[in-house]
Amino acid sequence: MFNLSSKYLKTVILVVTVYAVSQVFHRIQRHRYIAMAENTLTALSIEQEVHFSTHFSYTTELMDLDVEELGPLSISLFATSEGWSAVATHKHLSSKDGCTIYFGKAEIFSLGDTTPKFPGDVACTP
Repeated sequence: MFNLSSKYLKTVILVVTVYAVSQVFHRIQRHRYIAMAENTLTALSIEQEVHFSTHFSYTTELMDLDVEELGPLSISLFATSEGWSAVATHKHLSSKDGCTIYFGKAEIFSLGDTTPKFPGDVACTP
């Protein structure tokens, strides 16, 4: 058997605990970033419909929409005369992590294996 002194055992336990806590913190942060992207796309969908009811077209310009400060989010908008789609990613996540949405007849974008299942569905990476 191993004959570890309590000093070394306490150090190992401390290192393992710090690692476990950092992993939990990382997952919580990741979920926060994904939720931020999801909420922004939901708000964006409302603003696109308001824009359409006023201008009879969808827009690819965030400045045309009444969207709050995006901060660390990056939004890519794509629009046609019959629909629109968007991808939201966070600067602290990889480019394959985030959320995507589409409405009407627009190109449907995927992030990794994540694709919206129907118009208006905000699909986010797990």
